[in-house]
Amino acid sequence: MSRLLFPLFVAACSSPAPLAIDAAAPSIDAAAPDVPTIAPELAIMYRTRDGMAVDATAGAQVPLTIPPQGGLVLFVGARVRNLDAASVTVTASLRDAADSPVLTLEQRPVHLTIGADGWAAPADPAGMFDWANLPACPLSSATRDVYDQPYVLRIGVADASGASTDAKLEIVPTCEAGANGDLCRCQCKLGYSLGDPCP
Repeated sequence: MSRLLFPLFVAACSSPAPLAIDAAAPSIDAAAPDVPTIAPELAIMYRTRDGMAVDATAGAQVPLTIPPQGGLVLFVGARVRNLDAASVTVTASLRDAADSPVLTLEQRPVHLTIGADGWAAPADPAGMFDWANLPACPLSSATRDVYDQPYVLRIGVADASGASTDAKLEIVPTCEAGANGDLCRCQCKLGYSLGDPCP
């Protein structure tokens, strides 16, 4: 009798059919896909005397301009890509050489407008608020004349998310030609102190 029951016992203990797996369900072990990080890009720019935004090249003659607050400044900034154009802060500094101490520095939030090419540039290039107003003269830390001399300009940009980048370029701060540049050449000369008379 026991021999007859044995096959039934084996059949009753056999493995159940495998469960159906939903192919659409996410796998627990599946790694999250990598999201590519696009690096921010920057092109150094400056404002011309007639209010145009121009890309700076090595050795560019960047105008020294008299702003409402007095002295002379360099209106410098950047075109940027892969940053939040609505929250960009620009930091500008000037050095004798790339590895020398900072002579002057300025930082401010700016308003940029994105163009058809995806690059964001100063929204109001003719104005002064979308540029770093980098103080240049008089400059007590200068070791030589500020005008007609090569200096290293560094521009850094960052947005509210913390994304940032920077670039350096040798430029030549330049006074206006003729009599209109006399005050500039006086105040940007080595040794000039604020309040000294200028011809």
